[in-house]
Amino acid sequence: MKKPNIFLAILTGFGFIVLYTICWLGLSLESSLSLRIIDVFLLFTPVIFVLGLLCYYSFYYKIVKKIFWVSVCLTVLTMLYTYHKDKIEETYIVWQSRMSLPKNLKHYPELSRKELTEGKKTITPLYERGEYSLKEKFFNKQHCLLAYYVKPKGEEDYYIGDNPDFPPYFLKFDTSGKIIDSLSLNIAEEQKREFYIKDKYIIDTYTLSYSTWAIDGNPEFRPMKAVEGTDFWKEDDVKTYIAKNHLPTPTCYKIGVRKIEWRPDNQKYYTTFDNESIVVFIQDEKPHYICSTHYISSFKDTFFERTPVFPLFMKLGNDDFYYSDFQSTYTRRKILPQYFLVEGTLDEGGEGKLFMQLRLNNASISFKANTYMWTSEAVALKTPTYYLTKGNEELEKFEKVDLYSNQLLQYQLLSITGQLYMVK
Repeated sequence: MKKPNIFLAILTGFGFIVLYTICWLGLSLESSLSLRIIDVFLLFTPVIFVLGLLCYYSFYYKIVKKIFWVSVCLTVLTMLYTYHKDKIEETYIVWQSRMSLPKNLKHYPELSRKELTEGKKTITPLYERGEYSLKEKFFNKQHCLLAYYVKPKGEEDYYIGDNPDFPPYFLKFDTSGKIIDSLSLNIAEEQKREFYIKDKYIIDTYTLSYSTWAIDGNPEFRPMKAVEGTDFWKEDDVKTYIAKNHLPTPTCYKIGVRKIEWRPDNQKYYTTFDNESIVVFIQDEKPHYICSTHYISSFKDTFFERTPVFPLFMKLGNDDFYYSDFQSTYTRRKILPQYFLVEGTLDEGGEGKLFMQLRLNNASISFKANTYMWTSEAVALKTPTYYLTKGNEELEKFEKVDLYSNQLLQYQLLSITGQLYMVK
């Protein structure tokens, strides 16, 4: 029997690498070339070379032939695991989480777009009403909750503003959570209107008018007072005027306006590339505005109120706050997390359903809701609850669940992953 040639063995090893490269390039063409594919390719290249050597020597030694086929099977299995590691681990974590779900939690109803009632407590979704979505929320001085709803714009809509077929509207809730008034902002077919809320004034930036409905219930839109001769003002001119007239800058709001053109042939509004800005300020309890053909970068461009009636309410559902303001504890008060069912992995945490209870005024309501956790500690419900109290207000936060309570209101407001609910 001929003796093995080391040169031919090495050549076979390189031949395996060439074949391995061709197969890998074919796989890369079918799917996108990702870092994971490159990493796996580089990791197993030396292993493929060794398999080539074993393949050559297997024709000379029976024991090497057995080692070769065992090595091929182990390499294929290892490659599959390495390439699909995330999916395999995710499947295992999801399965383990499902198996560990306590039986007494399986009957919990899921929080959805419909009302949920258990015993004396009812959870009503506010974030959506039919085809409308909640765009803004705030309280007036009578402690009434104002909710502003608009029809979401689809990708096929090239115009900005609100759809004439679905006019935006406001709802007003009293302190018991009952709807006591509404305001529909009707839009004519060929009329462009876009609404902003500044210090509870409803401002239409295209008709340059305002309504005090949120303040006193008057639905009429009246023209805002203009500062004359400001059409060609630049940013420095606006700043000089504000400084000379001693207008407090927190009350000055910049609103960027894009010009709109109506296209009768397509029956749609289209935006042009021209930009304008108006600066709105409140003086003598009336909105005034400065109009400029130049884009102004200064001043606040925000929906939020200068002096909110309930300051803690403004933090509800927002993550841009400082935890140092809050008191943290592992003692649960009103938000009682029970279990987090992982349905998909997310970094070190996961997304899925949080099984929880709300304990309010000697009554409780149990449910599950879709949310996500960023850390493994959060998935295991081992993160603290944060509390902040100010006057009549209290805000309680656990991960993506916020509960707002107010002694002046007969209901609580619940936010889960930014979706707002009323609990009463």
